[in-house]
Amino acid sequence: MTTINVNKITPGSGTSTALGESGDTFTIPAGVTFSNSGSSNLGDALSYCTTTKSASFTAVANKAYFVNTSDGTPFLNYATTVASGTLYVTGGTGNAYFLGGSRNMALTLLKGRTYRFTQSDNTNDGHPLIISTSNSGTLSTFIAGIVSSGVSYYLDGASNQTNYINTTPFNAATTRYIEFKPSATGTYYFGCYIHGIGMGGAITSQELTVTLPSSPAVGTEMLIIDSTGDASTNNIVIGRGGSKIKGACVDPKLKTDRVGVRLIYSDASQGWVTVTSANETAPTLNTTPDYIVATGGTITNSGDYRIHTFTGDANFVVSTAPTPGNNAVSYMVVAGGGGGGSNHGGGGGAGGFREGTLSTDPYAPNKSPLASTPLTVSVSTTYPISVGAGGNGATVPSPYAGATNGSTSTFSTISSAGGGRGGTRHDGSNSGYQNGQPGGSGGGGGGETATPAGSGGSGNQPPVSPAQGNNGASMASPYCGGGGGGATSAGTNIGGGNAGGAGGNGAGTAINPAVGTSGPSGSLKYFAGGGGAGRNPSSANGGYGGGGSGYPYATPGNNAFKGTANTGGGGGVIYGCGLAANQAGTGGSGVVVIRYKYQ
Repeated sequence: MTTINVNKITPGSGTSTALGESGDTFTIPAGVTFSNSGSSNLGDALSYCTTTKSASFTAVANKAYFVNTSDGTPFLNYATTVASGTLYVTGGTGNAYFLGGSRNMALTLLKGRTYRFTQSDNTNDGHPLIISTSNSGTLSTFIAGIVSSGVSYYLDGASNQTNYINTTPFNAATTRYIEFKPSATGTYYFGCYIHGIGMGGAITSQELTVTLPSSPAVGTEMLIIDSTGDASTNNIVIGRGGSKIKGACVDPKLKTDRVGVRLIYSDASQGWVTVTSANETAPTLNTTPDYIVATGGTITNSGDYRIHTFTGDANFVVSTAPTPGNNAVSYMVVAGGGGGGSNHGGGGGAGGFREGTLSTDPYAPNKSPLASTPLTVSVSTTYPISVGAGGNGATVPSPYAGATNGSTSTFSTISSAGGGRGGTRHDGSNSGYQNGQPGGSGGGGGGETATPAGSGGSGNQPPVSPAQGNNGASMASPYCGGGGGGATSAGTNIGGGNAGGAGGNGAGTAINPAVGTSGPSGSLKYFAGGGGAGRNPSSANGGYGGGGSGYPYATPGNNAFKGTANTGGGGGVIYGCGLAANQAGTGGSGVVVIRYKYQ
């Protein structure tokens, strides 16, 4: 047993003291604490990585890292050639782009850095490379997604996209390259303007992330340093690696130029915490979330945006939201459509349609003409979602009653009113049923030769701005019901003859391509179309956006007289005194869609 009791060890000469000889083992019992009293250097136990990091990586415990945050235009240059290789998306083999001699179909680029694709090699003749937001194997669709913002196309030093994609000036140029600087995280694609995406591949744009070690031991240290002084422009994300950072389940960012942060793992409750020495000031470690985190409904992603679709009552729960950062959401709230009137009845009015959108949301150019401003959401808040049911269709035979309005849909402060029911045949014994009712959009009037003729219901009730819907049409004598109102146009009254009025058209939007019905623009989905009226032998179509059609466009066997589910379409009408009950169309149920930037 060796026992040494000393208060201080002083070197006999110089400034170093050796403990033991080579091969000796020193055992330090559990519970022993080493104090660094007065020292200005806490990094003695850390080893430094001598290679500056220029891409995302997973850190090793007890190591210090220098991180390159500069752009250094170009940050990276891909020498591009064309040779036979595997085709992206389309499959098979053919002419393909090789980057630095490799057929790379999955690139990972850093946001805020400039990347150059140099096509000066003559194998590129006839193959101008472009960046697109589309991964379609259809050439026209791929080309339609060409990215112009943040991309420059150079021929012999002059930037001109039009000339670059024209093979005549492109082939004649000696120096050819494009420069791409992603301004946001997300997915892009590269391919040939002439031959499509098969020659290229996918590009993932991300922020440089240092992922901390998983399952760290207490006392594990890390040091992360912005070595090039551009962290304010090109942030360094610290991935928590499954542990908390300063007690929060958030991946913070270093946003100060030349910043360095020392982290030490304390325990499961607080996770990684910042520590300083006597002459250091702890840098600000931004743990405020940059984006919304929420749950509820059916969730899908579109680039950097997340979409929540509600087809029934539920909750939209926001767990984190930046304040006053990206805490706004685009939304669409559609109520249930009104039921159609029976026999010579009017079409049901569409459910109210309301939309708000972020100007920065990529779908914003394809929003509806009724779109307004977005909504802000708050952290740790639950927003109940109500999705309105469609109204019942009227019964036959007499008394032709029973049609009802659609029900309201709600998100936060936005409420859309149910569509008004359509009017029914008036045979002298059911006064009042011939009138269409007010609602988000009004129901069409119904009637017969008896007076008074059924009047259409008013739309946009209760009033909001922009209007949530339009009026239903009055009955056209003789026997022809009026069409129910739609989101963007009123129901029609054809003025007599043997045809009922058509339903008003709904609104088209690209907020979520997975719901809604087709319409005149293939890039949009439509909602809140009015129901068509009924009259034998010819009647009218429902409006774009799920409106049910009148007889004979709808017959008892095909359900086309019913408003389409989750569109808020008004119910249509089937003519016929001897038909079974409930042959008038029910209104389509509503839908709520919420969309926001999540990364």
